[in-house]
Amino acid sequence: VFRLTFKAQEATPAANTAPASKAIEPARRTLRGLRVLLTDDNAINRQVIKLFLAPQGCEITEATNGKEALDILAQGDFDILLLDVHMPVMDGLDATRAIRALPNYRSTPILAMTANAFNEDRAHCLEAGMNDFITKPVDPDKLYRALLTWLDKRH
Repeated sequence: VFRLTFKAQEATPAANTAPASKAIEPARRTLRGLRVLLTDDNAINRQVIKLFLAPQGCEITEATNGKEALDILAQGDFDILLLDVHMPVMDGLDATRAIRALPNYRSTPILAMTANAFNEDRAHCLEAGMNDFITKPVDPDKLYRALLTWLDKRH
């Protein structure tokens, strides 16, 4: 058995550097104040998504499984939900079915996040009530585009 421990710090962009992503500037203007519930059992995956969304001004609340997400949804109001598909306690598909039964979240965009990119996986997500599908590792441009697309459809 061997254990590897490392500490990572969030990088601070230099003042003169151009954005690495073409979608960053439109995302920054549109995503500011967006209330996101980010549900993933993997802390590193949550950290990566936070590194993409926090600089855009998103307000991010984290959950580690579907049951925890449901508990959080009962106490707050969110604009969009990012759910990992495969999690312990309650997976993203079961969580989505339960979320769609909540009156305040019947039409809230739910985006699946998973490493399984097969058409069958996408179909299962859509059948459960998810709106879209983001593959891992998450590409920031694709994430921003998906968020902007579903936010536009809400209005």
